Amino acid sequence: MYIQFPYLSQGSLTAAVMDRCVWRQVRDDNPGRYRDWHSTVFDEQGEKGSGWASTDNLLDITRGVDGVDADAVDSCMQTDRADIESSIAADVTKAQELGLRGSPASIFYNRDTGDTGRLVGAQPYARFETEITAVQNA
Repeated sequence: MYIQFPYLSQGSLTAAVMDRCVWRQVRDDNPGRYRDWHSTVFDEQGEKGSGWASTDNLLDITRGVDGVDADAVDSCMQTDRADIESSIAADVTKAQELGLRGSPASIFYNRDTGDTGRLVGAQPYARFETEITAVQNA
């Protein structure tokens, strides 16, 4: 499960809302399109504070991703933004409760024992393996 934690700028929130709109559009028929979109946005991102994450620029990026309808995403952004932002605010609260202050971050949870683990920042696969195993065996 992903939780949103837009903390860099208003553009971070715009990108998080668009992320949810894209997911809603593709999740039932072709969830792989979400990964394609997400990767493309990361590849195209500009410097922090540069304004690259404006709605117009993100929609331009979205138009270049096969299988994602930028017009439908724009419509979602206009009609559902307030509800999505409320949901994202709940994600931010949850992330803060978990002690996270930035992203990327990963939380691992063992439902049987209630034990958790976490990794913050970009980490090599071996660190994920170690943390997952520790939480599974807790």
